[in-house]
Amino acid sequence: YVKIWEILTQNLVKTYKNIHEAMIYDIKCTPGSDFLLLSDEIGYLKQFDLVDEQLIEDYGIIHQGCIYSMGMSKNGRYLWTSDDQGCVKEWDTWFQRLVRDWGQVHEHPILSICVSVSGLWLYTTDALGWI
Repeated sequence: YVKIWEILTQNLVKTYKNIHEAMIYDIKCTPGSDFLLLSDEIGYLKQFDLVDEQLIEDYGIIHQGCIYSMGMSKNGRYLWTSDDQGCVKEWDTWFQRLVRDWGQVHEHPILSICVSVSGLWLYTTDALGWI
């Protein structure tokens, strides 16, 4: 399930069921709160429209293993995904396409990604604590 909560009141606003068939590992919301991007343990990426309440893009299996973490640019256009093989891919969420396959950038699973506010830096950490 994906649940949307109002932060101030802690009230549950909406529950979405069956967006993914596998365990969701990461979720990102675009700056205007129009779209959710969700990744799962099998390697699927999906883009969900919150306004129309429908799936707008099923990217399919984009990694060979679990997508542990995603990072998003400040304007929400670019999304970086990482997997349990140490690989990173860069996506254009406006046109729903792969921009660049960075290949294997770590020898171990990448557990977290962060994009700098300036958009100039991508930080990745792996299972051994390396940056």
